[in-house]
This record gives sequence, structure tokens and C-alpha cells, in this order.
Amino acid sequence: MYEPFRPEFTADPYPHYRRLRDTAPVHFAPEAQMWCVSRYEDVQAVLRADDAFSSRAMFTVVMNAGYEGMPPLSWDLLRFIGRFVLHTRLNPLTFASARNLIAEDGERHSGMRSIVNRGFTPRRIAAWEKRAREIVDGCLARIAGSARFDLVESLSIPLPVTIIAEMLGIEPERRADFKRWSDTVIHYTTGSGRATPLAREFSSTMIELIQYVLGIARRRRRAPADDLLSTIVAQQEGEAGLSDR
Repeated sequence: MYEPFRPEFTADPYPHYRRLRDTAPVHFAPEAQMWCVSRYEDVQAVLRADDAFSSRAMFTVVMNAGYEGMPPLSWDLLRFIGRFVLHTRLNPLTFASARNLIAEDGERHSGMRSIVNRGFTPRRIAAWEKRAREIVDGCLARIAGSARFDLVESLSIPLPVTIIAEMLGIEPERRADFKRWSDTVIHYTTGSGRATPLAREFSSTMIELIQYVLGIARRRRRAPADDLLSTIVAQQEGEAGLSDR
């Protein structure tokens, strides 16, 4: 029985993916309460048929602990809401209805995507090739002559983290924080931390991340730079701008 969020499956998922493709290409995971589709053609069909399969499931399952709307009230949730409001000055009750690129369909998705796509033109992407090669060369130079090394730790992590951070405009001194925030979010949304979605580590990380993103977005509105955040927060004629939220 396959369960997508159990540690024993996420630690090395590929044998399980093969078994699903071979024996259960459409599999219901009772613990996660979701259908798992594993064959390429079926995945493509699901992703393209937004009239039948909504991307809103991404918000429900991954970003909202499986709940539609607000999770059930609890002391942990109330403590989180209180800390969130105090440190971010945002209303957490509005996040359930907020636009989110990967959790929207139809016009809501295409409207947001048109804004983000301004940072991913062929010219902009081509300009990153030289920098990507420099990062790879630097990573390989650091392990040259080593008898043993961890390829993920030495190359597969620093290459995308550095490119994404530089593309967004994250300061070099904050890249370790950027990686830590990403790891914590993944652990509590798709890893074993899903069992405790309101853990203090997760809530503190989310508050820290949101505070940083709010600050850098506001700075880019006042003084744009040559980075993706400046591109997507800039208002353009005929397009709805993105709010801080």
C-alpha cells in the first residue's frame, strides 16, 4: 500500500513509483485521502484537464493540511494566528482565498502566470547559462581530488539554490536562510512533519519567511533591481498587480 507522505516511501520513492506504474497506475491512498496517478500520459492528461481536475487540490493537500478553508480551531491554531498577525501585520484568514499560482485554474491562473512569465523570457533564461556554468565549475573545483564526496550536497543542492536565490534577488548572506526555509516548509507540508502542521518550528519559519519576502517586495517596489522579484511586483499596463499577500 503506497502512502505519498510516509517517510518510508519518501526516503526512496523510485521503486514505489515503478511498482505503481506497473501494477496500480491509479491508486487510492486512504491515509492521505487522495488518488495517486503515476504514468506519464495519465499525469499529463490530469494536468491539462483543469475543467475536470482542479489545481486547488494543491492548496488543500499541500498548503492547508488537507482542509478546505480554515482548519478546525485549536489552541495551537489560535497561538499561530496571534503570532502571525503580530509579526506580519497580515490577516491570516484571507490566505484561504488568496490567489496562488500553483493552486489556481483557468483565468485566475493565466492572469498570474502572465505576470511571472515576464521573468522567464527566452532572453532572460539564456542569460543564466554562463552563471550556471560558473557555479557548476566552482562546485566541481571544491571536490576535485576528493576520494569521496556527496554529489547532492556538493552540486545538486548548491546549483539550484544559488540560481533561484540570485534570480529572485536574495542577498548572498541570506541564502543559507533561504535553503533552511525551503527545507522546513517541505518537511512540514510533504514530509513527516505533516503530522504536526502547527509545530512552533514551522510557524516560526513561515513568519520569518513572510517577513523577509514582504520586506524585499516593498523595497523592490520603491527601488527596482534587475531580478525576478522586481519584475513581478512592477505594475504594467493592462495587468492586475500583485498584492503583498
